[in-house]
Amino acid sequence: MLADARGSYVFIVNDKSEVERRKVSVIDTTAAGVVIGAGLNGSERIVTTAAGFLREGERVSAVKLAESTS
Repeated sequence: MLADARGSYVFIVNDKSEVERRKVSVIDTTAAGVVIGAGLNGSERIVTTAAGFLREGERVSAVKLAESTS
């Protein structure tokens, strides 16, 4: 999750493999991270690494992370 003067947001990867900014509402923080209360429906591909170096509209190659067993 990122934040600037326009508010909290994440980058998602759309069907064209382009980065899109998505406004989100953070409702809690935990030791594991933040809890998003609005702005995502659960089906998006969210950028989790190096998001601070991306710009909206940039093309990326997404990889699926292995699920954690811990």
